[in-house]
This record gives sequence, C-alpha cells and structure tokens, in this order.
Amino acid sequence: MCVVLICPPKQRPDLTILRACNAANPHGAGVAWREKRRIHWRKALTPGEVNHLIQNVSGEVVIHFRWASVGGIEPLLCHPFPVTADAALGYEGVCKSVLFHNGTWSNWSTAQEIIGDLDGPMSDSRAVAALVHHKGAKLLKKLPGRWAVMNGKEIELFGDWVPWKGLLVSNTSFTPYLAQSARKPTLSSSRPHAAGGCRKPSTAGHTGQLPLPLGNHQR
Repeated sequence: MCVVLICPPKQRPDLTILRACNAANPHGAGVAWREKRRIHWRKALTPGEVNHLIQNVSGEVVIHFRWASVGGIEPLLCHPFPVTADAALGYEGVCKSVLFHNGTWSNWSTAQEIIGDLDGPMSDSRAVAALVHHKGAKLLKKLPGRWAVMNGKEIELFGDWVPWKGLLVSNTSFTPYLAQSARKPTLSSSRPHAAGGCRKPSTAGHTGQLPLPLGNHQR
C-alpha cells in the first residue's frame, strides 16, 4: 500500500514509528527536505538511515515507505521522483520539486502518449512525476491515491490525509506493527549504514529543480 509521512519543522517520527512503517511497507524508504531553496532527496534507505537523516536536517520533511506494486521490487523505484521530463532515476539528488505517491494508478501507461518512453525501470508513480512536469500538479486531483508534491512554494497534497501524532499520514496501516517495532533493540538499527553501502552511485539528481517553503500545504 505504501505510506507517506508529512513532518512539520519540529516534528519527527521516532525509530519505532519508522520501523513499523517499514514492516508494513518493506521495499525501501525515501526522504525529501529543503536546503537553501532547493529540494534534497535520498532513497532506498533503511529505517535506521531514515532516522539518522531526519534528525540532522531542519524544516519540513516528507518520508515514504514503499510497498512494491507497479514495477516490482526495485530500489530505483523507491520514492520520491523528481518532477522533470524524465523523472530521473538515482539514489539521491537536488531539484525544484519531487513527487510522492500512496496508491496505484492502473492506467499509467496512457501517460506515455505525453511523456514518451523513459529509460530504466518504470512505475505508475514515476510516470506521473514526468506527467506533472508536462501538465502541472492539478491533474493529480483526477488520479486515484494520495499524492504529495514538494516544490519551491509549498507542499501540495491531493487525496485524503490523516492527522496522526503531529504528522499528516497517507494511511495508518502501519499502526498494528508499532508494538512489535518498539520491542526491537535500538543500538545497531538506529545507526546509519556506511555511506554508499552496497548501493550504486547516483545516476540522476541534479536536474535543475527547486524546494519548498515550510508550512504551506494545499489540497
């Protein structure tokens, strides 16, 4: 199903919450935040890596945990995706805006009439990131699921979002895992993995896009 967490500037989920989100959606996590008027993003992260990252950046943060559907289990298809013509693939980057998605759009292939054939693995969410580049974020009102677009002025939210413990979440399907996650030891899993780990170097990223001011959310 995936889950997206919208975190206000001084609000962060703890490691127990992150582990519960990962238990419910175990196919990779991603984070986006603002820094000097740019959106920075990283993905294919573990809960411990997410926890370390979000404690060391300021301002609003968006976190995504993926349940693989369209495109299968593929680290490059973790969220977010840059809102660019090619919705560039990579494990980290800096850009103007990024897109997060919770849900499935079964007719995503119809977007190819506009976005063309993109290189690399595809998913409905990646296709929509490219489509938003061409047509604008308002088209998300017509598509199924919950969507978050971080841009230079705001976080635009589409679909039904749930206030939960100071956050906005796209669903609460992870909550049954909270008790189990709280029992796990914290020493090793709260540490970030060595930089790069087993992951490939970034193949995308600096695609010329911009971040968002804090605290302005639209539907």
